[in-house]
Amino acid sequence: MRHAWILLLLLSALTVGCATARTEPGARGTPSAPGSMPEFIENDYAAALREARTRHLPLLIKVWAPWCHACLSIQANVLPHPSVAPFAARYVWLAIDTDDPANAAFLQRFPIDTWPTVLVIDPGGETVLARTVGGASVEQFVSLLEHGLRASQGQLEAADKALVLADSHSAAGNHAEAVLAYREALKKAPAGWPARARAVTTLLNSLGAAGESESCTRTALEELPQLQAAEDQTKVAAVGVACSLDLPEGDSAALRGQLVLAAERTLRLPPEAVEPDLRSSLYESLVEARQMNGDEAGATALAEEWLVFLERSAGRERTPQEKTVFDGHRVMAALSLGRPEQAVPALEESEKALPSDDNPPTRLAMLYLQAGRLEDALKANDRALALARGAARMRVLNLRSDILLARGDRSGAEECLRKAIAEGRTAVDMSSRRQLVWLEKKLKAFDATEVAPSR
Repeated sequence: MRHAWILLLLLSALTVGCATARTEPGARGTPSAPGSMPEFIENDYAAALREARTRHLPLLIKVWAPWCHACLSIQANVLPHPSVAPFAARYVWLAIDTDDPANAAFLQRFPIDTWPTVLVIDPGGETVLARTVGGASVEQFVSLLEHGLRASQGQLEAADKALVLADSHSAAGNHAEAVLAYREALKKAPAGWPARARAVTTLLNSLGAAGESESCTRTALEELPQLQAAEDQTKVAAVGVACSLDLPEGDSAALRGQLVLAAERTLRLPPEAVEPDLRSSLYESLVEARQMNGDEAGATALAEEWLVFLERSAGRERTPQEKTVFDGHRVMAALSLGRPEQAVPALEESEKALPSDDNPPTRLAMLYLQAGRLEDALKANDRALALARGAARMRVLNLRSDILLARGDRSGAEECLRKAIAEGRTAVDMSSRRQLVWLEKKLKAFDATEVAPSR
């Protein structure tokens, strides 16, 4: 993320963050109730591939991370839905945790830049048949499953074939080629094409990855009126506004303003028509857009509305896993309002309910730091560091560096920053690599007088 959110991204991955238990419901070893949701093979691409080949089934791969709020939303609200159950026996299901170093080979083959990413793979040639990125509603996920089955059976029309090619390019990180193929798919699409929203979203993702922020913004503006479902409009609006935040200042600000107006109309669609996590992502993009446009009063008002929406949505959930879907965005909304203490009680409850999860204490440490409660921040960071593994340790150590710097322990802060960089050099996912580049720049500037804790 940019500007106001950059520290949240780099310190604790809150821009797409969520708390989740280390063993997901439905994973092998903790099977779900019969018929309730698919059973996933965990972090073993080779085993899943063998099973898919043996059973002559396509392979569905859910690529997630323990800090990803949209990942947990799909896990808690989409996969258990009765509409997904009929597909359980028609796929082999694999979950890949990008924070787990064991998945390095998979991530080199299928580079991931958006969480979650869901892939449908033909096990014979290991080719991508379908791809979606970011949060999803039940309807959007089922549409992907249906498309994946048609693709595996060779039952595709011209637009679908172009979409398969585009998804294959995008999954390989070839975003320039993907953009051309996505545009070709949209050109060939018939009226009412069920894959249109997914094609538009992944096109915007590839445009953003290719650095074409203006084209991404314009495409979102053009496509929004063509989408009928509220959830499709919401997702495209959120991704498009996120692209617009990278537009250069000047004339491009007017283009961003046009999209923001269209997106704010989308935000006023009936709440019950949109998955809460998708709606929250739109709030996130719009708050930052108002800040970037210099509308601090408007950003504050929208952040207030956002936080009320999050509290109300979390209050409707039953299990700790369902409630923690909203934790990352709660923190972002509270910090954007300058009221970190407001999110503390919810995060303390999450830590009690999920004692083996490093995400609640990591987020609490961030909140305590921003509130000036440095001793509490250090204790929460201690708890997070004892639980964190893989790429998560880099984020926790970097946050610890800022806490120590705020306490006046400059040598300890520098030591933690060096440890964070050392941990990050073993990570293979794109998010960690981007954070590593930033941390190395931060270390170079560490002795400069302007260096200050990330508060």
